[in-house]
Amino acid sequence: MSSKKFEPPLHIELAPSKWLLISLLAIHLGAVLLTIFMEISTVIKLVLITLLLASLLVSLGKSGWVNTLPVPVPSWTLLRWQYVPLLTWQSDNDWHISTRNGQAVLAQLLPSSTCHGSFAALNFRTDQIRWWDRYISVVIFADAIDQEVFRQLRVRLRTRFVQERDN
Repeated sequence: MSSKKFEPPLHIELAPSKWLLISLLAIHLGAVLLTIFMEISTVIKLVLITLLLASLLVSLGKSGWVNTLPVPVPSWTLLRWQYVPLLTWQSDNDWHISTRNGQAVLAQLLPSSTCHGSFAALNFRTDQIRWWDRYISVVIFADAIDQEVFRQLRVRLRTRFVQERDN
């Protein structure tokens, strides 16, 4: 068996996922409907609905859907840095994360990451950016990347987690 040290880097170019969009809309719409039917004051309902819509906007920004809006998003907003269009998994288990604003950071994959048949949730920690940005999460649905790259990602993640569990 060849050493993991000599594996070629895995480049993951992300596109907006339709399944992630449907999931985000369903979750946020459900929360808005529950808020509407709650027996609380109208002011509290409006505050909660506003927070839910802000959460939806941030989630759409992280998933890449804000880039497809016909309205330009100012560069100073948080929505610019949160979208991760490119991930590179180096052979030494280091990850290079490229953000939308062109910033590239070196990160370590956390054990809290998970991989299933149709999606992967990757949690990273890095020390190269501000303290409130040290943790980066990326959700990758199968329709957001090339199928062969997604298969390779799932295989590498599973073998890595098995190796860590055995050690």
